[in-house]
Amino acid sequence: MATGRHNDSCSNGQRHACHCGSCGGSLHGWRAWLDLAIGPNAERTQRWNRRDRVLERVPAQRSLRRNQRNREIVGDLARIDISGWLSVEGRRTRLANVAEPAVARPTVTEQVEALAEGLARAPWERITAELADPAGIGREFADHGWCDLLVGLVRGAEATGRLDDGVRKWMQSALVCSSRAQYRPKVDKAIADLVAAHVWKALASALPERYPWLTGRTGERELRSLRVLAVFMCPAPEAHVEVREHALGPAIGMVSEPTRERLNQVLGF
Repeated sequence: MATGRHNDSCSNGQRHACHCGSCGGSLHGWRAWLDLAIGPNAERTQRWNRRDRVLERVPAQRSLRRNQRNREIVGDLARIDISGWLSVEGRRTRLANVAEPAVARPTVTEQVEALAEGLARAPWERITAELADPAGIGREFADHGWCDLLVGLVRGAEATGRLDDGVRKWMQSALVCSSRAQYRPKVDKAIADLVAAHVWKALASALPERYPWLTGRTGERELRSLRVLAVFMCPAPEAHVEVREHALGPAIGMVSEPTRERLNQVLGF
């Protein structure tokens, strides 16, 4: 739960930017997208239609303008679709769990929530206790810090085929070498090392009990929940090339054909 200091616009991911010194971006957006996934389909359809209606089109043509407004909208359409995919997967998994309780597994929605709570919310509280300027660094880290870190975690697991201590270096590098790093001057190598160490400790200490799907070899299926969390936590996928390449792109199978068309026109997917 967000504290009394935390604002709803951050939790709900209402803006395509985050500078929340309170949560450092650890609470940004993901709860609202997961709530959409467990909500009624009619709500997702209405939200998709509302966003789609305000896309700006070239007069007398069917093509979409490649402007900032449209870039933000198509990113939202993709996340709405991913929420819908999670909803369908959740129903199927719950039915399978009833049929075969001995091999029951968490839904992808449950996986994403467990990762968000265990790797972001809880560690950030411990991280801030070691920062000289928690609010200032938190405001900068909220600028795509968490989605960069998750992308690093995914890329490290892809490179080694499993999650081990080596992924810490991938997370560190993802933070300091990101296309967004120039906007986070306070998030230097020392801060990146600190954050990566805390996140890795939180992950490693909970394997395999809390994250059984990440135990052993990590393929596309196992890493899916981490990619979804990166997309959901990202303040603005349209402004974050690493998230588009390593999280949203590989998750494109969760996105509907109309949304893929719009992503292609506006973001070049």
